[in-house]
Amino acid sequence: MSADGIAGAVSNRRQHEPIQSARGQAGEWLNRADNISSAQTGRRPQLTADQSRAEDLDMSKHLGLQKQQTGYQAALQSYAQVQKLSLFNYIS
Repeated sequence: MSADGIAGAVSNRRQHEPIQSARGQAGEWLNRADNISSAQTGRRPQLTADQSRAEDLDMSKHLGLQKQQTGYQAALQSYAQVQKLSLFNYIS
């Protein structure tokens, strides 16, 4: 191989280095994206279970508050009925 052939090959290789570098960077980004996607897919069942537990807790808390509210309303209505009574109503 002549000196011109070697120089041309080296020059040609240098021209392709940025392309190879960009390909390597793109491959690295794709690997990262695949790893993130796999990690997120693996977490999906856990996140779904967490969401379900949170919704169940909210529902039970709501039912407890609803019972308290019903009891409070009953107490208010009872007090209103008792308050209407007076000693004169009791005597007659």
